[in-house]
Amino acid sequence: VIPMATLGVLLLLLSFTFLATKKFHPKGFPSVPVALAGVATGIAISVFSGMFFYAEAGYSYLVQYPTGTQYVTTEPGPHFRFWGQVIEMKQVLTVKCNANENDDNDSSAVCNAIEVRFNDAVLAKIDLAARFRLPTDEAQLRKLMLDYRSQDNLLNSSLLPVVMEGVRNSARLISAQEFIVGKGGEFELAVLDQLEKGIYILTSETIQEGETEEPIKQDGVRTIERTNHTRVVVK
Repeated sequence: VIPMATLGVLLLLLSFTFLATKKFHPKGFPSVPVALAGVATGIAISVFSGMFFYAEAGYSYLVQYPTGTQYVTTEPGPHFRFWGQVIEMKQVLTVKCNANENDDNDSSAVCNAIEVRFNDAVLAKIDLAARFRLPTDEAQLRKLMLDYRSQDNLLNSSLLPVVMEGVRNSARLISAQEFIVGKGGEFELAVLDQLEKGIYILTSETIQEGETEEPIKQDGVRTIERTNHTRVVVK
């Protein structure tokens, strides 16, 4: 889709070209009134596209006017822009990380399944989908949009890294066996807690238990089996 401003400039250039070349190639070119009408239409389109923009439902907009004044709106419909810069972001952003990242066209950002390591050194891949809603408070929304300047910056520099770090941190809290036998709910709560309140700072300590010896008799041969127990404490 060609932006209205670009369309207006192209129409202006085309009309001026017709006017400039008519005296060399009078046949097959539109008349002067038609070319002048094209010039007028191009100017009108350029002026209109610079004066107004149309806000779609489900999006938030920040307009920064040439004077430096800023205006935030979430209301759909036409709004004045006065040749200012317009930043738009979806009000709800969806981040999806799964093995088939190329199969999802509805999400705001997609990535591969997140590789994690549980505290017993078992590796796994976790699928995740998260939805984030932009603030509705005007001051908070303005600060967020000025900080990131674009939706892609918000997703790639903040939301995606936070999602990945939250999932990896949560895996360090439990073992793979604990995840399988029923602590999956605690894992999900830890991810949600970090997305809402901030990433955990984790410290882990590996504790080696003392050796145990068990005498084993088999076919008249006396053997001793020694075992070590290891505990991982994560704070």
